[in-house]
Amino acid sequence: MPLAALPGQFAPDQQPKRPGQIANLADLLIAKAIATNIGQLLDDWPVNFNALLSSIQAQQGQSTSLRNSFGVLHRVLYQDLAGTGFDFIRVAFEEYVNLNWWGLVCRRHKGFNPKTLTAHPRLALKEAAKICDTSLAVINHLIDAGKIQVDEYVSASGRRTRSIHQSDLPELKKLAAGFLCMADACTFLGIPERRVHELILAGKITPLASPGETRSARWYLPKSALQSLMFSGSASTPADAIAISSVLRGGRLDDGEFIAIVNGLQNGELSAVGVVSCPIGRVAVSKKALDEFRLRWAIQHHRSLSIDQGRRLVGVEAASHLPTCKTWFAPNGRRS
Repeated sequence: MPLAALPGQFAPDQQPKRPGQIANLADLLIAKAIATNIGQLLDDWPVNFNALLSSIQAQQGQSTSLRNSFGVLHRVLYQDLAGTGFDFIRVAFEEYVNLNWWGLVCRRHKGFNPKTLTAHPRLALKEAAKICDTSLAVINHLIDAGKIQVDEYVSASGRRTRSIHQSDLPELKKLAAGFLCMADACTFLGIPERRVHELILAGKITPLASPGETRSARWYLPKSALQSLMFSGSASTPADAIAISSVLRGGRLDDGEFIAIVNGLQNGELSAVGVVSCPIGRVAVSKKALDEFRLRWAIQHHRSLSIDQGRRLVGVEAASHLPTCKTWFAPNGRRS
């Protein structure tokens, strides 16, 4: 009976600092108070017991330790009441932990039933990364960006401990698969890295993480933004069709001209060739239409014109009076 009376010392507003053999248990008033507490805990089991655990957990504050989270009650359940006759209390406690404790349960909790350890729904982020076939860095960036919710504890020293519920893994896996590193993004778009940087600066792509902004070791670019840079057009293919990647390799573009071409494709000023949707680098356009677009853009933005652009601007007859070479002089007198 003295052992069975131990839980009776606990109430939502009261925890004994040193629970043990109860003094003066033979006193009717003390025995009655203990019996009343025990009766309330057992009534509608385990609802009132869970309410006690919730109260203790709130009083103790957040911690990575079960012992710290549930105070001396944890010791009472797993040391003082270690006998099999009290298994039902531990079962209720472990069920409550699995449902309501934010932290992780593992093999170091030696008193726990192995089934409890297996059924515990919370995972460390490292384990979640392995299950979702992604990196811990990606998960942390998703958390920092507010894309997914986790439970977090920050110690006095500033160390962060995070856990995630198993039910959130499908969404996490979907989100993690939605980002590419810089090298993969360049391959996907079919353009060099410096052009991807132009797209980022122009607001066409918003990185999840980058070396400059988030101190990430790698770039993580959203696939959705990359897919928005895919275009399709008419079924007919003109004889002068040319891929944007060829224009980037062979033509000299002024600052901002590449983004202007992207804008032109997005707003319909330029038309892509082919019904199959292609990323920006593999998109084909009519060379004539592209040349006319670039000429209009150069005039609107007060840019210097090349000899070929000047010929098109003044017309065929006047063009015969222009030099046939493509050499012009820069302001410093050097040939370019």
